[in-house]
Amino acid sequence: MNILFFLHSEILGDSLTYSLQDRFSSVRCVYSFEDLFTSIHSDCPDILVMGIGSKVSKCFSTTKTLKKQFPRLLIIFLSDKNCYEYCNFAINNGVNAFVSHSISLKKMIEILDLVYVRGTFFQKQRCPVKKTLTEKEREILQLLADGNTQSQSAEKLSLSRRTINNHLHSIFKKLEVFSSISAVLKGVKLGIIEIDSDS
Repeated sequence: MNILFFLHSEILGDSLTYSLQDRFSSVRCVYSFEDLFTSIHSDCPDILVMGIGSKVSKCFSTTKTLKKQFPRLLIIFLSDKNCYEYCNFAINNGVNAFVSHSISLKKMIEILDLVYVRGTFFQKQRCPVKKTLTEKEREILQLLADGNTQSQSAEKLSLSRRTINNHLHSIFKKLEVFSSISAVLKGVKLGIIEIDSDS
């Protein structure tokens, strides 16, 4: 079995590569999106274990691209957050498993074997069923997090101000908040959106 890890920590990557190299025919780890695509093209991994770190949106869009280009590639999300947004995305976009950073090495091996044989692995307790935001709602929430007003968001998305307000009401209801600021803060906490630290 050929395993490729895409992680944001070289310490974790080196540890996993060393620990698993005798168990599987090939274990590699990459740390950039550019190297990820290069490695998939050259090494043809059976399973990609993708760490969901700070670049959540980039990880999501990359996953969609990979599933289109490499439909047979098995993808496992690895995250330290028990987030229904991540899990809903995983289930709805063909990701094969969603597991915690904190699992033991033994459990990681079991899940890799299970996904390779059965094609999927999801734990109910890590995927609580809640209403998830639509792509448009996430886009609007991200624009607000980037400092745009409702009017600016409407202009950038070519939507009416009223449509933006309707989306915001839906966002507030789903996130169980009562203001744009609270929605942004909760969105960041849940990993739905990101705040650019350089802005």
